[in-house]
Amino acid sequence: TSPQLWEFAVYHYVATNDWSRAEQALSRLEDHKWALLPVHLELLVKVGQASEALELGERMFRRDPFSALINVYLQHAYAVSGMTDQALEQSELLWEKWPTPGAAQEAMLAAFAQDDPAVIRYWLERLLASGDDSATNPAMAERFDNPQFALDWLRQAEFDTPADRYVAPAWAAYLGDPELALDLMRKSPDPWAFWMPHNAEVRQLAGFKDLLREVGLVDYWREFGWGDYCKPLSEEDFECGPGPAPLPSSR
Repeated sequence: TSPQLWEFAVYHYVATNDWSRAEQALSRLEDHKWALLPVHLELLVKVGQASEALELGERMFRRDPFSALINVYLQHAYAVSGMTDQALEQSELLWEKWPTPGAAQEAMLAAFAQDDPAVIRYWLERLLASGDDSATNPAMAERFDNPQFALDWLRQAEFDTPADRYVAPAWAAYLGDPELALDLMRKSPDPWAFWMPHNAEVRQLAGFKDLLREVGLVDYWREFGWGDYCKPLSEEDFECGPGPAPLPSSR
């Protein structure tokens, strides 16, 4: 089987939350240059391997600093590792070369960890100006100075687009309602954002453990090893912490 077919398999399994098969397919590429696929970074982020994602992301960035995808994944690896300053520095580099809505949104979510309204608004305005296609971000911009008003909107809104299903839980968590954030995460359970700093309180909820079981991450960890956020307590139970300690950057 060609490396290209295994590459396609990894992307497919990561996209469908089939973590074990993604890991197995990736192992078939370890003797090829394809082993440094950006999707490997996506897998590491989604299964909560922040330290490995950061190390690999920085290595990939040194090899190919002009890859938009690697820049995005490295920015996210910094964010989930608790390195918000580095994440925002990477966001500026990313925005300078690729000023897309996705780049601005990832920067805004990283900025949530600083809880600095000026920085968050800075990236939110860039996001809206670049063509954001969600209903959530414009609504949050209108209600930015009234968190309760913003939360009321989130509780009542119907989210039919992938953009809204991704960003709405993040706003709920940032605005201080982890239960609402968890409810919204269940509607679109993509682990890409599970490990962001703004979800630290969400990860302490008992229902979050149920969500991890539902998306297959607990089975994956028991097979391939636990990540940086959750640890086993027994054969049946585990616990999740608010996040990993900040990691040193090698760049």
